[in-house]
Amino acid sequence: MATLKNRRCLNKEGSKKCTIHVELDLKGSDIEYRPGDSIGIFPKNHQKTVERTLKALNASGEELITSRDDEEMTLGRFLSEKANIQRANKKSLLFLTLKLLFFLIARP
Repeated sequence: MATLKNRRCLNKEGSKKCTIHVELDLKGSDIEYRPGDSIGIFPKNHQKTVERTLKALNASGEELITSRDDEEMTLGRFLSEKANIQRANKKSLLFLTLKLLFFLIARP
């Protein structure tokens, strides 16, 4: 596995998006990188953050949901792997709660 050496946002302050320049240390990782190669980074949310979010939603995490790309998964997996819950606030938790309730009511 590679380790993160450096990261920085390439966009100007106030931009609506953030393109991140990442530098990885590949020593001892058995990963070869050549100019022009690309890499995918798939972060996961911290398990305690997922657990706190599930508790705030009064959910077990085993509820089945369908993601935007029509992938069916548990709510726990969605919160762990797909959702950005690092900066969740009351408004986003309320939105997620309403979406979950609507989903549970509409599901046969």
